[in-house]
Amino acid sequence: MTYRLSMAPRVAQRFGVHLRPHVIRLFAFFAQRIGLLCVVFGLLGVLSAFGSGPGQESFPIRVERSDSATAADGALINPTTVRTGMTVDATSTGTGWTATVQLTRVERGLVTAREDLLTVCVGFGALWGAFLLRAFADGNPFHSKNPRWLRRMALALLVSTHVVPLLPPLALDLALHRLRANADFGPSWGWPLHSSLLFVALLLLLAGALRQGRSLQDDVAGLV
Repeated sequence: MTYRLSMAPRVAQRFGVHLRPHVIRLFAFFAQRIGLLCVVFGLLGVLSAFGSGPGQESFPIRVERSDSATAADGALINPTTVRTGMTVDATSTGTGWTATVQLTRVERGLVTAREDLLTVCVGFGALWGAFLLRAFADGNPFHSKNPRWLRRMALALLVSTHVVPLLPPLALDLALHRLRANADFGPSWGWPLHSSLLFVALLLLLAGALRQGRSLQDDVAGLV
């Protein structure tokens, strides 16, 4: 029985590894099933998180006027405008500020749904990867939809690594504005850029390469 090799097996053959199309389809099968499970359970978790009701959560917090912020024995002395619905603790050195804030249902949902949203992103990434693997297994690496799947995988990676981690600080920022304590305190947003951007850029470059390969394939087919 003969097999039509896609680009991946052809490259792998140089290293003595032989990938057959049915093996690639097997990976696609499991990727699709795992992706569906992640999407379903992730969405159920998100609905559960936003339906859990209000509650208290603790956050790292930034004191806006750090030059006048003082603490003794872990208790905040200045600023003294700590609103009802929140408490602020600090170490004796004035670092490691932590706030415990009473959140609304939506604000708490933004915090507790973070892991479930990560699961949803992983699920969609696996689903789009399964479509890509099937095209490679069929010996058609330059399928017209392959660049689209890669761009969507890049989007899922970008959301999971750069958007989802910002949800707890966003919830805290909303709570501080609601409590009118945002003049003295602010959320700790963290560093906005991460090394995962390199993988996002790589996926986008691969999508561009496959699109260019599709154009060249169409040009060659038109000359025949």
